[in-house]
Amino acid sequence: ETKEWTVLDRLGRFQPLHSSPLQAHESFAFFDESRSRGADLKLLRTARALVTIGPKMCKDKLMQAAGRMRMLGRGQGLEFVGTPEVTQKVMETLGQGWLGTLTSRELL
Repeated sequence: ETKEWTVLDRLGRFQPLHSSPLQAHESFAFFDESRSRGADLKLLRTARALVTIGPKMCKDKLMQAAGRMRMLGRGQGLEFVGTPEVTQKVMETLGQGWLGTLTSRELL
């Protein structure tokens, strides 16, 4: 298992990020739970992250996921997606009258 950032091309070949012809604006990064703690990849200022939330996810893991975005609030942003079970639990916690858009404030 490599410890450097790699790029997977359309033919299924991996190559080191530094030798890839791919430009940052043409790509996306995937951080999975088992390999993302401490990961530091410089992302574009306008990068958006999609954080998936499952029923047993704890706050520490959520914060680790969000923490990959080093420029949150300064151009970078997060989007959250959860299972129907998670969505229902959040809505129950907020109460019947909640009609607003869910943000990170409601999730935390």
